[in-house]
Order: sequence, then structure tokens, then C-alpha cells
Amino acid sequence: MPLVPARQILRDARRHRYCIAGFDVFNLELLEGVLRTCERLKSPVMFQTSFMNFDFYTKEHLFYMIKSLLESTSIPVTFHLDHGQREMPFDIILDCLKLGFPSVMADGSHLPIEENIALVRRVVTAAMPYGASVEGELGQVSRNPNATQEEIIAMMTDPDEAGEFVRDTHVDSLAISVGSITGCFDSKKVELDFNRLEKISRNVTIPLVFHGGTGITNDQMRKAIGLGVVKVNVAHGLRKIFVDTMRSGLGTDSKYIDPRPILADAMKNIEKYAEEKLDILGSIGKAR
Repeated sequence: MPLVPARQILRDARRHRYCIAGFDVFNLELLEGVLRTCERLKSPVMFQTSFMNFDFYTKEHLFYMIKSLLESTSIPVTFHLDHGQREMPFDIILDCLKLGFPSVMADGSHLPIEENIALVRRVVTAAMPYGASVEGELGQVSRNPNATQEEIIAMMTDPDEAGEFVRDTHVDSLAISVGSITGCFDSKKVELDFNRLEKISRNVTIPLVFHGGTGITNDQMRKAIGLGVVKVNVAHGLRKIFVDTMRSGLGTDSKYIDPRPILADAMKNIEKYAEEKLDILGSIGKAR
């Protein structure tokens, strides 16, 4: 079936109070491992790729590979351009819209709020002729697992600014910062500010997004979903499962040259990991 507009998937999740996993993928094994699981469990899903992956593959090759697989499934699924670890040039966003990405991110979170609003408004305007959804970000998610609580708090989303941001940009979804840490595998370091999240949820009527979902405990994630979070990005945990399996399978035998059995094991482990995430997010069985 054709790719579903991201706004449709997210609005359904918000209406029925579950959360969509945004799985970051960049190769066939990651994609197929997750897709098989979502099909088997009847879970709607968003696949994402960072524009930084265009350093390794052309955007055209990556897009058409992923699109061809996603259009072969019967579950609600869409494809999203994620931001990566540096600012995303507008021309890359525009190229991806022209290529057919049904959802893109406009990340101006590193900018003063007025400039962030201007950037996101520009992307929203550019996306309109293509019917594409746009995700903005206000506040910044720390990328430092060793950041102090004071440093993390200083980067969090201001609830009052969130309402202003959404009104002025007409963005479809909003990534916020309330204590998650990108690339953090130690859940003891992640302490979500639920009072802040509740205030943001009252001020914002569009779907809320978490980046840095790997280190959030199951209990914290379920509570966040209850307060309006409808998408969480899953990236570092997925890649770690893949790389750990490959590293373990290769061992030290230099005569072993067939990677296929190891890739098969990696896909099985990815399937298991994806199922655990979908269960926590409550999206299993929600495909309509």
C-alpha cells in the first residue's frame, strides 16, 4: 500500500493514546528486521533515516530502497527524514521533499526561537505542495551521557514557548526536551520532568515527539505516553543490537568469509528488540 501521511499515523496514535516508534534505519537488515516484526504484530510504524546517511548512500538510492519495501506491506507505515548530529541544510530538506519523502524534520533547535520559528515556517511552506508532514524541535536533547542535571535542565523546552512555536509555525508535530539523552544506555541517568511535560501537553494540541528514547525506562515511557507523547525515536539501541551481533558472530576466525548467517542472527535480534519496544509503546495490534 502507498506510504501513509505521517500526520495521519500520529493523529491516530494521539486519539487512541498509544505511541509510534520512529525506527532509524539505513540498510536492508535493519529495515527488514523491524518491518517483519511490525507486520507480524500489526503495529503502525514510522521508519526514519538521518540526512547524515547521505554521506554513505545517495539520498535517491536510500529512499527508493526503503520506499519499495514499505509499499509492499499492508500495515500503516511512513518514512521520515530525521535530523542527525548537525544542522540540516534547507536545500537537503527541499531535495527530499521533491524526491517524495512524506515527512521531514526541520530542526532549528540550536537557533534563537525567532530564527527557529522562521526556519520551520519556511519548511512547512515548502512541504505544502507535496502534502508532506513537518516535525519541528524546541529545546535541545543532550547528546552527552555525562551531562549534569543542571546542563540538561538548561536545554529543556519552555512550555510557554512551545505554544507560541506551534501557533506561529503550523508544524505537524513537535520534538521536545524534558530530560531524555540521545545515545544514553544508562537509564539511571535519565530523569524525565513530568511536570514540564504536562504543561507542554496543555499548551500544545499537536503530537509530541521524544528524541533520545533509548535510555528511558519502561515506566517513564508509559507515563509520558499518558501525557501526550505519540512518537519516540529508536536509533542507538537498534544499531547497538546490530553491531554487537555482528561483532560476536565474526569472532577471530580469519578464514570465515560468509556474513550471511551473522546478518540473519542480527535480524533475529533486531526483531526481538523491536517487539519489546512496540510492546512498551502500546502500538501492537493498532494497525487498521
